[in-house]
Amino acid sequence: MRETGNAAGPVLLLIHGGGVAGWMWERQIDHFAPGCRVLVPDLPGHGHSHDVAFTTSAAVVAELAAYLSELIIHEHAGHGLPLQYPEWFNARIEGWMRADRA
Repeated sequence: MRETGNAAGPVLLLIHGGGVAGWMWERQIDHFAPGCRVLVPDLPGHGHSHDVAFTTSAAVVAELAAYLSELIIHEHAGHGLPLQYPEWFNARIEGWMRADRA
C-alpha cells in the first residue's frame, strides 16, 4: 500500500481496475495529496504486487478491510469492489465514487 500526502487530512483510497496499477492515479495523487492522506494499493497480480496471485474479490476486500480497519475513509475512487461488497464499504465510508481513467 502506497501512502502519501497529508497524514492529518481525510483519507482518499484510490483502487485501480484490471490491467493497470496504482501508477494510473499519479495526477489524482498530485492533486489531492496536499489536503488528503492518499492510499494507493497495487492489487494482487498488478504493479508492485505482480508476484501476488489474485484469488477472489472477497479476499481482496478482506485484505483492504484489515488494512483500513483503523481508518475512517471519506472518499473512494476506482475499482468495482464497492459495487460487489457494498455492505462492507457502505458501513465504513462517508461517500464514494467510481472513476475511469478515460
